[in-house]
Amino acid sequence: MIRQLAWSGILLLFLFTFPACDSTEPEDDPDINEYHSLEEALKNPDLVQRLNLGNQGLEELSPQISVFQNLEELIVENNYLTTLPPEIGSLPKLNALTVERNSITSLPDEIGNLGALAAFSMAYNRLDTLPLTFGNLQALEYVNLTRNRFTTVPQTVMNLTNVKRFNMETNYLTTIPAGVYNMTSIMRLTLRSNNIESLPDGIGQMVNLELLWLVFERLGDMVRD
Repeated sequence: MIRQLAWSGILLLFLFTFPACDSTEPEDDPDINEYHSLEEALKNPDLVQRLNLGNQGLEELSPQISVFQNLEELIVENNYLTTLPPEIGSLPKLNALTVERNSITSLPDEIGNLGALAAFSMAYNRLDTLPLTFGNLQALEYVNLTRNRFTTVPQTVMNLTNVKRFNMETNYLTTIPAGVYNMTSIMRLTLRSNNIESLPDGIGQMVNLELLWLVFERLGDMVRD
């Protein structure tokens, strides 16, 4: 239950249920075949399960990425990418995609072809929209869009039915669209450090919600059960 509040600059941390929420972020598997060099990986493409190209000064991701048909995890954080190649959609087993701390401004429509994708982190980029095909990613359980340039939650995100953890903190959101409350699979919703000033009706629809993290700069009366 959310009680009536009329405070200013308050951190709101709401616990709706008490069981611990299992992390849906990928965990390291010591038995997975991991490569840190594209050149080395291309020598045995069928053996590559995790490809970590982080911190390599990349300005683009090679279209050759499509040859890794057994790739399960792709990490390209801390580079200078502005987009991803269309070939990213040709990875049938990709389960986790981490593209944090780049300069991504757009994603190709082909991102929606990643039917096995369960974890998607695009934090610290420059996105203000997502392709409509993003809503095709029905295996997604973890979505991290922290520190981008979104002014609203993209409609295509609200088409996802299995997301358990959703993070859009530190963007430019002013409201929470009603469609977010239809994402009833969400267990943890983080929207702090935006410009949200109220909590609309409908939060009670999120029957699996354990944690809602918000910071209100200005907050009037709010009563929701």
